[in-house]
Amino acid sequence: MGPILHDYGAASMAADPNGGLAVAHVTGLVTPAISLQLLRDNAAFVARNKIAGQVAVYSGAAMAINAESMLRNAQVARIEAPEIALPTAIVAPVEAFELCRSYCALMCEAGFWRRAFLDYESALRWAAEYAQIREELLAQRRPAPTEAGPSPEEIT
Repeated sequence: MGPILHDYGAASMAADPNGGLAVAHVTGLVTPAISLQLLRDNAAFVARNKIAGQVAVYSGAAMAINAESMLRNAQVARIEAPEIALPTAIVAPVEAFELCRSYCALMCEAGFWRRAFLDYESALRWAAEYAQIREELLAQRRPAPTEAGPSPEEIT
């Protein structure tokens, strides 16, 4: 599958699944309204493609939003697709790194797996590692496969 492109007028997002990990590139001006649409589209994308973790590259974006608004938007998106809580490494623009770090801290407090980075390679390694950890933890919650037990008729 090739990249999935979204155009929001002032910003755009291209996402591409790659072996259970996805990379989303966000460019342009990110406002509260655009952030909400980005996060809703991303939530639908990760749910539809069964993504285990992702890297969101914002290094080409101008952030015209605060961390609290970003958190509220992510919470709205999680109602529609809980899968958006997956491990996401955010590659931040240098000038917005503190904003992204604050956002990630708020997100972690709210149950999302997030961490901000300045470089892509570190972000990719973190996303892959934490996607695997999350998958292992989720697997522990699932009941182990067992042989079929007796039918209800055999019990009575």
